[in-house]
Parts: sequence; structure tokens; C-alpha cells
Amino acid sequence: EKYLTRADKSDENMFRYAQLLFLSKQYEKAMQILEPLMQRNTENTTMMRLAGYSYYELGKYPEGEAMMMNFFNKREPNKLLESDYEYLGHLQMKNNHDAEAASSFDKAVKMDSTKCSLWSELANKYYTAKDYHDAATYFQKSVDCSKQPDIKDVMTLGRAYYFDSAYAKADTAFMLATVVAPEWPIGYRWRAVCNLNMDSAANPAGLAIPFYTTMIEKAVKDSVKFIKELKGSDIFISKIYGSED
Repeated sequence: EKYLTRADKSDENMFRYAQLLFLSKQYEKAMQILEPLMQRNTENTTMMRLAGYSYYELGKYPEGEAMMMNFFNKREPNKLLESDYEYLGHLQMKNNHDAEAASSFDKAVKMDSTKCSLWSELANKYYTAKDYHDAATYFQKSVDCSKQPDIKDVMTLGRAYYFDSAYAKADTAFMLATVVAPEWPIGYRWRAVCNLNMDSAANPAGLAIPFYTTMIEKAVKDSVKFIKELKGSDIFISKIYGSED
């Protein structure tokens, strides 16, 4: 700002100022600078990018998506950034264009493999809406592309499969949870519930029992924290399978 009191207020200098305002999270002020600049530079795609990003940060999602779509239509493909697809995907999610967001996130992750969390964001939206099938699809993408899967994503993946009645897939997810957190009882409890659902109701083979017993072994190490799981597990096994042990 001090520089601009003495320097030429050229479009180039003012755009640089708008970029610095964006980086300092002064998005409203950045747009106040950008709007007149864009009226004079209607084909400047770099300005369109910054405007699209700023609209997202300001919560102006329809304007942001429209701006980013205009940007993509005019920007050379070899000059696109991972963040362009990321911002577009976030804007599409906010506007309930979830299929389009998935496509944008796919391109972002292909450009930067560390962006696995983008899949989690989309998956969580489906999960919150109780669309467990699609939630599982995108949580699976997040887990598969992560070198060290987040335990929260793994557990929610398992629950999404479970609530979608895909018990074998849910069991596989919870098995991964016991690998990621081997001393945590909850992963074993969910494996028990999955195996109970996969067992025969008429002639149960006791598929759930090993996982309930392992859960108990882990839970007794902190019986206060896991009192809820401990209080019901042995009674539950006895009731379902008629076991006295």
C-alpha cells in the first residue's frame, strides 16, 4: 500500500496487490481491486483464477463456480494447476454438483498424490446425507491412495459399508483399522458385528466370538474408558451363541 502511494497504479501493479491481499486472507478487499481490473482485462485467465479462488473463500459459490468454468474454458491445459481443480471441486461440492466435483478431485489427485483428503471431504458429504454407497466409494478412494490411511477414514469407510449391508467389505475395512491401531478395541468390536451379520442365523458358527474376545482383551487394559463395550460383550456372546465361556 505504501508502494502504491508512490508507484504507478498500473494494472500489473494493482494485480500484484490483489494477489498479496488474497495471500493475507483479505478476500473482500482483493475482489474490490480485481473487479475493475477484470473489466479492462476480460481475457486475463490469471485474474479469473484469483477471482474464482476469492469467491470460494467469500462463500460466493455460484459466482465462484461460474468464474472457474470460464477460466477452464480459456486457460491452456498445460498451464493448469492442481489447486485449480481443487478449488473447482470445492465450489462444485458447495453447489451440489457432486459428480462434477468427483471428476475435478480425481484430476487434482492425479497431479498431486498427497491430496487424498479431497476424497474424504466428498465422502463425508455423502455419509452425512446417509448415502452410504457413494460414501464408501469415495472413502475407499481416500484410503487406497494414502500411504498411511487415517484411522478416522478407515473406520468411517467400514461403517459406510456396514450401513450399506456390504458386511464383507466392512469387515475388510475394520481389519485394516486393527492393523493401523492394533491396541484399540473398537476395530475388533466392529469386526465382531460384521461377522455376526455374515454368520448363519439358523446355525451360527460363532464367527463373531474371536473378535469379541480380542476386543475384551484390549478393552480391559483401560476398563474405565471402554466400560460400555466390556459390560455388554460377554452377555451378548452368550445370548447369541449360547456360550458359557
